[in-house]
Amino acid sequence: VPMALVSQAGYRKLTLGGEDSDKFVAEWGHGLPAVRLRALEDIGVDFPIDLVIFKSNGLKFPGHGYTGAMEPITVSAELNDGIILPTNLEVGSYVGAFHNASLTFGSQICSTHAAVTLEFTPSMDLVVGDEIVLRLPNFHVPDTGDVMPLAMKSGYAGYMEAYSRGNETIVYKVMEDGIYAGVEMYATLKITNYIRLPRSALFLDSKEVTIEANCTNGKVSRTPVSLGTAVGLSAASVEYANPAAGERSKISLSFTSTNALIESDLVYFKLPGFRRDPYEFPDPVALSGPFNGTFTNVSFTHQTGVLGLRMLQTIPANTEIRLVLDHGQGFELPYHGTQRNDPSLRIKLEGSLASVPWTSIEYSPSVGTIKNTALEFTAVDGSPHSGAQGIQAGKACGFKLKFNLSVPLAPTDMITVTLPSFSGPTIGVNGHGGELKITASTPEPHLANHSANFTGQWDGHTGTLTLIAQARLGAFSYEELTISAANGIVMSPYGNRRNDPRLQISTNATAGAVAPMPIAHSTAVGAFTYSEVKFAPKQIQRDVELSIVFKMPSALSVGDKVSLVLPGMKQEGPKAQGKELVKDLKLGGKHRHDFNGTWVNATSTLVLTVGGGGMIPGETLITLEVSRENGLQLPQTGIVADDPKFTIEANATTGPASAVPIMSVPSFGIQNSALDFSPIMPGEATRITLGLDLTCDLRPSDEITLVLPGLTGTDNIDLQLESDDGILGFAPAFRGSWVESSTTLTLNATHAVTAGYRHVFIKETNGLKLPTRGVRNGTAFTVRLNANCTGGEMERVAVGDYPVVGTVDSSSLSFVKHHAASPTGINVAFNLSHDIEAGDVITIELPGFNASSKALSLGGKDAAKFTGTWSQGDYAKPLDLKGNELVVNSDARILRSSMKPSLEVQLEPVPAASVDVGGAIVDRYAPPFVKRITGAASAELEP
Repeated sequence: VPMALVSQAGYRKLTLGGEDSDKFVAEWGHGLPAVRLRALEDIGVDFPIDLVIFKSNGLKFPGHGYTGAMEPITVSAELNDGIILPTNLEVGSYVGAFHNASLTFGSQICSTHAAVTLEFTPSMDLVVGDEIVLRLPNFHVPDTGDVMPLAMKSGYAGYMEAYSRGNETIVYKVMEDGIYAGVEMYATLKITNYIRLPRSALFLDSKEVTIEANCTNGKVSRTPVSLGTAVGLSAASVEYANPAAGERSKISLSFTSTNALIESDLVYFKLPGFRRDPYEFPDPVALSGPFNGTFTNVSFTHQTGVLGLRMLQTIPANTEIRLVLDHGQGFELPYHGTQRNDPSLRIKLEGSLASVPWTSIEYSPSVGTIKNTALEFTAVDGSPHSGAQGIQAGKACGFKLKFNLSVPLAPTDMITVTLPSFSGPTIGVNGHGGELKITASTPEPHLANHSANFTGQWDGHTGTLTLIAQARLGAFSYEELTISAANGIVMSPYGNRRNDPRLQISTNATAGAVAPMPIAHSTAVGAFTYSEVKFAPKQIQRDVELSIVFKMPSALSVGDKVSLVLPGMKQEGPKAQGKELVKDLKLGGKHRHDFNGTWVNATSTLVLTVGGGGMIPGETLITLEVSRENGLQLPQTGIVADDPKFTIEANATTGPASAVPIMSVPSFGIQNSALDFSPIMPGEATRITLGLDLTCDLRPSDEITLVLPGLTGTDNIDLQLESDDGILGFAPAFRGSWVESSTTLTLNATHAVTAGYRHVFIKETNGLKLPTRGVRNGTAFTVRLNANCTGGEMERVAVGDYPVVGTVDSSSLSFVKHHAASPTGINVAFNLSHDIEAGDVITIELPGFNASSKALSLGGKDAAKFTGTWSQGDYAKPLDLKGNELVVNSDARILRSSMKPSLEVQLEPVPAASVDVGGAIVDRYAPPFVKRITGAASAELEP
C-alpha cells in the first residue's frame, strides 16, 4: 500500500478471515505501509487465494480516501521459485472523503427557521448523478418533493440541486458538468425552505450531524460534520473535585449560551441522585467563582434534584459562565455513581430572548466507588494463621479479596489491584503462565458462582492483579474471591503493614471508572529483612556469648515478642539450677535497654520482649548480646552453617512475622560428611573414602571415630591410609585402626590438618568388606569428632551421604512354552535385600528374545504392584564382507530377519575391489547358518 495513503496502525500480527486464512500468518510491516503474508503450508500454482483482513485489526484509510487517480496498490512476492515484482491490484471500489466539511446556521435560537450552509472539498471528482446525503437529527425538514431553493458558490450555480428525502435528510445531487476534486464548495439552503432548528440545544462539538455519499469515484461513509455555529448552547459541563460516589464534593457547573441572558431569566440544572440535607443546609445555596454575584434565589430541591438560579444582570451571548458549589455547601454525589457524559444530567434555560428546553449536558466525568474493600492474606494451606506453615514475607501466599462496586460492571471491564513489591511468575498476560486460579469463597448461596464472572491476570514485574469481568454484574454486587497460593504470587519481602495504604484497588468500569484508592482493610504480615547470630567461643561444654542482629520493616511495640529457636543449645550454668524457664537474662549491646530476655530450655528458645522503653521504629537494625554468665552452651553435635532449623519469628502488633530461618548462622564442629565405597560389591573388600568438612584446624592426637554397622574385617591397629591434606600432599595425615566387634573405624591425626573439606582413603588392601546384604538407606553410619578446637569429644552425628547397594538373594525364571520362535509366558521370582519403592525399576535381560509390543501384560500374585515394558534393544548388527570376513557396516540398512538357523545363505561371486551385498543384515540372535561362500577369487569354505 503506498506510504502516503495509509495511517500507521502499529499492529504487528493481523487477524485473517476468508477461505484460506488458515494457510497464512499476516503481519503489518513496521515502518512500511505493507501487509506481509507468510505461508504456513505449500500452495500450488494457479491456486485462488481468498483472504479477509478484518476491520478489527485497525488498518485505516487515509484521511483523503483512495481513488483511482492515486498511486496504485500492489502485490509482490519472494518465492522459492522466483520473485514476483510489484503488480497492480484491481480495486473493487474506491473510498472518497470530504475535507473541511462544516455546517453553519442563520440562527442560534432553538426551534426557529434558519438558512443552512454546507461547505466541503471533495477528494475525488464528482460526476453528474452523484448524490451527497446530509443528515440533520432533531431538525424539521419539510418533505415537499420539490427542488429546494439553493444558493451555490460563485461560478457554480446549477452544479447541484437539493431535495428533501424526509427523516431529517437532505440530498444534494450533482448536475451540469460535475465538480472537480479539490474544489472548495459551499451550498446554502435558504430560509425559505423552512428548515427548523432542533428544540433542544445543539452543542458546537456535537457529532450528530453527518454527511455521506456513494459517488462514482469513491464512497464516503457516514462522517460527522463540524458545526460553525451552535444552537441554544455551545457548551455545558459538570465537573467534580476528588469525586467519590455517595460522598460530598466540590461541584463546578459551566455553560455557554448562544444568546444573551438578561435579568430575571432562569437557569436550571437537573442533577438526579445528588443529595443535600435541607435541614443541615437550608436554601439559598451560596455560589463561588467569578459569577457568584450574577444569580439570586439559588435553590436546590432534593426530591427532584433540580438546582434553580435567577439572573440578576445581563450576560452577553457566547460568554462562558462557570458556577462553583463548594464542598461546604453539602452536595453529595449520587450513591450509585454516574456514567461518563451521563444523559440524566441536564440543563434548561428560560430566557426572554431565547429558551432552551431540557438538554443533556455535553460533558460530565464518570463517578464510581469501591466500598467494603478488604484483602486477607492466606498461607499455602489456605489458612490465615502464622507459624512455620503460615504466611511468610518473601514466600508464595494466597489472599481473599472483598469489594463492593457502586457501579455495574460490563463484560471486559477490569478491576485492578496493585500490590507493591509483590512478585511471582506472570500469569495470563499475553498468553504467559496459563490461567490464574480464582474461586468464590462466600457463605451466600446466590454468590457461589461469582468466580465464573472473572478471569484473572498477574503481572509479577509490576505487582498488578487484574480481574476481567466475563459477565454483567449489577451495581453493589458483593464480591469475595480467593486467589490461591498455588498461583505462586509472592508476598513482599517487607511483609505488609496493617491496612497499608499502598495496597490499592481501581476499576475502568464503563459505567464509572474509579481511580486507584487504598484498600480499607488488609492483613498485617511482619518480616525480617536481616537476621544473624554468632557464638564465642565455638566450643562445647563452655558458656558462650551470643550476639544477635535483626531488622524488621515494621515497628515493634511494648509487649511484642521476638523468639529465636536455637536447636541443641541448653542453659547449663549455675543460673539454670535445673529450671526449664529462666527469666531476666543479662543482655548487652546497643538495644539492651529495649528488651527483656527469657530462655526456655525445653525448646531451646530465646524470647526477647520489648520493654518499657517504648516503640522501636521500623527499619531499626537491632543489636543485642546474651553474655556468658547466662550459662548458654552450644549443642554437642555441632552446628551446620545457616541451619534452617535455627529460626526467628515475632508476634508484632504491626504484623506478626512467621518463623523463618535465621539468615546467618556460623558453623561449628563437622559441617558435612560423606562416605563412598569402591568397588561397591556386597560382601567384597572395598576402598573406603571419608569426606569431612571441618570448621576448625585439627592438631596431632585429635580423633575422628566412625561406626560402620555391617562392615567386616580383621582387627587392625595400623590401617593403610591416604590423605589429601593440603600441607602434606597425599601423605597420610592420620593413623587408622579398625575394631570388628564394634565396627568402629578410628582416625587419629598425626599432623596438623587445616579446616576445610578433607578426604581420607582407607585402602582396599585393608580387607574391610561391605555387608553381604548390601547397604540400605537408613543405615546408622555415624561420625564423631574429638578435637582441641571443639573443646573435647562431641556427640555422634549421622554421616550425611553414602551410596546404597542391594543384592538379589534368590531368583528363578521358567517358561510356559518351550518352542523356539514361538510366543511364551515367562515365570519370574526373585527376592531383594532392600525395600522396593514406587518408581524403582527392575531390569531382566533376555538375549535373543523378541516381542512385538512395548507394554507387557503381567500376572501372578504381585502383578498389581508392577507395570511391565519390553525394550527390544540392540537386536541386530549390519554385516558386510571384506576379504573373507563378515564385518560390522554402520551405514548398512537394517532388515529384521525371520530366517531360521537352518536356512542356507549363498554369497554370490565377489568382485576384486568391491563388495555389494545390498547392505542387508540379519538378526544376531538368530544368525543364518552359512553353508558356503563361493567366488572366483576364493576357495569354497567349510561351514
